[in-house]
Amino acid sequence: MLKKRIEKITDPGIIPVVRLDSGDDLYDLCESFLQGGIKSVEFTMTMPDALKHLNALKKDFQGSLAIGMGTILSSEMARSALDAGAEFLVSPVPVIDMAEVAHQYDVPVIMGAFTPHEAFTAHQYGADFVKIFPMSLTTPKYLKTICEPMPYLKLVPSGSITIGMIPELFANGASAVCVGGELVRKDLIARKAWDEHRKNVVSLLEAVRKARA
Repeated sequence: MLKKRIEKITDPGIIPVVRLDSGDDLYDLCESFLQGGIKSVEFTMTMPDALKHLNALKKDFQGSLAIGMGTILSSEMARSALDAGAEFLVSPVPVIDMAEVAHQYDVPVIMGAFTPHEAFTAHQYGADFVKIFPMSLTTPKYLKTICEPMPYLKLVPSGSITIGMIPELFANGASAVCVGGELVRKDLIARKAWDEHRKNVVSLLEAVRKARA
């Protein structure tokens, strides 16, 4: 089960990060992700009623779209998210006991880090992926720099990722990318332009496919 959940992160290689002010449009948003080819999506604990929304939508998308929970900062938060049905966990910084709790539930962990020491610490304590965050403070070549002495790391950059960055991120060793504003377009959501939103997803996934070719 853990292997299958990890595969949903690396294939197709994009994880939308959803942080909205309400859950009114979450179903339609997730449906557009799914129709566009996305297999995993991250909600954040900073979203109002995040656990309630995760639990409700998990039932709707069971088996087709893996919904994970981000901004996990403690083992208590991790357990609450897993009890609500989270299929993977994400933290912005190294949260050492998160991985132990997650693996008890057989779900993947994407643990945040920025420095090489933090990245190694995350890996050492059981992270399946290391989220390099915030990516906006560095360049794609930073991923290669980290991986050169630690080639076993599976890096997932996050933070202000745009479609133009995709080729260089994967060329420098990204296993997947977390994408927020570029995929969760509040202007499209406000207009309920779901077909346009789906096309945006398709464009990003095509960029990943070409980068990996």
